[in-house]
Amino acid sequence: MSDRVIPDTGADASAIPWVDCQSLGLDPSQGMPSLIGGVSGSSAATQSFLAWVWLDGQEFPCLLQAEFAGSERILGRDVLNRLDILYRGPSGEVVVNP
Repeated sequence: MSDRVIPDTGADASAIPWVDCQSLGLDPSQGMPSLIGGVSGSSAATQSFLAWVWLDGQEFPCLLQAEFAGSERILGRDVLNRLDILYRGPSGEVVVNP
């Protein structure tokens, strides 16, 4: 769907805006009610879906949370822990080697 995601090693699960969930045809009645939390300790209601992420020619299982109020696409540890990733901070580059 998009190659514009934020790899977030602090996020337990992956999250995308609700508008992206709609374009994927996800039905809220088939999701699991849950909470999404932030670093400030706040939380918000969400729907979680079991999904697959397609990354560099491979599929990875993903716990995908619909973010109703946000606009960021977060790739969380549910996927990142299955990959070999190099973060090059000074250049802002992320290299993925599944």
